[in-house]
Amino acid sequence: MARDDFNREVQLVAHRRAGSMCSLCRVPVTGPHNNTSKSINIGVVAHIHAASPGGPRYNPTQSQEDRSSAENAILLCQNHATLIDRDIERFTVERLLAIRTAHEEWVLHQITGSPISIGTPHPSTATSSPIQDSRVTEECAALLSRAQSGELLSRVVADTLALALRIGDQELRTFCENEIAGYPEDCELPPYRKPKMFLSLHEFNPQYIGWGGQALRVLQHLRANPSQYPQISTAMQLALSDFESTSLPSNSLSIMQRKVRDFPVSTPLDPETPVFLYASPDIYQQILSGIRQEITRRLLSKLRVLVPKST
Repeated sequence: MARDDFNREVQLVAHRRAGSMCSLCRVPVTGPHNNTSKSINIGVVAHIHAASPGGPRYNPTQSQEDRSSAENAILLCQNHATLIDRDIERFTVERLLAIRTAHEEWVLHQITGSPISIGTPHPSTATSSPIQDSRVTEECAALLSRAQSGELLSRVVADTLALALRIGDQELRTFCENEIAGYPEDCELPPYRKPKMFLSLHEFNPQYIGWGGQALRVLQHLRANPSQYPQISTAMQLALSDFESTSLPSNSLSIMQRKVRDFPVSTPLDPETPVFLYASPDIYQQILSGIRQEITRRLLSKLRVLVPKST
């Protein structure tokens, strides 16, 4: 089947917008050839929506023109070009667009050399521009409104990341990057990403006739026996898009399986013995609500700096 590939002009645009670096790891993908009249290019201009039916993230409603345009392109190294197509649940369309936006903003800052100043002035500027501050204020207010509107949270966080890059706010940038990509193992998680779940050394089946096919009865049993099924805080390091793409039926238990050695519990079992963690099916929605509250708090904090209360 025919593919809607990128032409040379689109590939050049993708390379230039990304600064000839992988949009994920920022490793240069072009360089000098041994022959001084030639150069080396090991980059891949990858499709966000697949070039043909059956491919990763293919969108049948997309026109051929849009599918082969720069809007559908992202420059990657060969490793990451393979990765995004092997792990499409993690590398969704929304996440790839956010990655590309963040990288292009970063490249732009390398060229301009000075972020917009908010609060503490950037060393290269004595004072911030009132026009710039006004625009940032408007953007913060718009993002705050979107965060409260119920819009897909990954889009709001991605656009907040773009703002953080423009204004040089490292703390806000780190927050957004961690939420979009998932928190690294050595990073302290915010409280909303450490929900409490019931720990059990055996598996429950809500469909068992003794439970009447109701997950609620299993949860009631777990709550009624805290000494046998203690609640422990569980690290949820998944990418934001993973929470959004997972929908659990209301009559189910959210189940996680880990090894005993992962938990600070005393047990005579072998370290390889699996244990089970249970929570209500709305656990992901609770985490999303926590993320929404946190980004709201951070945007409000920015607005208070930009528009201080009159005395």
